[in-house]
Amino acid sequence: MGVLIVVQIVFYLVFSLAIIIFSVLALVLLYNFIRIEKNIRKISENLENASEDVKENLESLIGKILTLPILSFFFNKMSAKGRHKSSNK
Repeated sequence: MGVLIVVQIVFYLVFSLAIIIFSVLALVLLYNFIRIEKNIRKISENLENASEDVKENLESLIGKILTLPILSFFFNKMSAKGRHKSSNK
């Protein structure tokens, strides 16, 4: 009978220790997942800012290209033809 009590006590101690170790590992994983989520959020914000900068730069570049005399001459002709075709419909 004494052996069963000792075995039961050892079982409870080992099981309690396993639960404590599992809880610590779960907390470490949760902490790392939170850090990863924050890093992903920062990367997303950086990409959003960079895409806004690229959009502004492209709009500026397109505006500068369209103001070139040779291109504005062709675009004016094309837009006049487009207006002429749409007015015939």
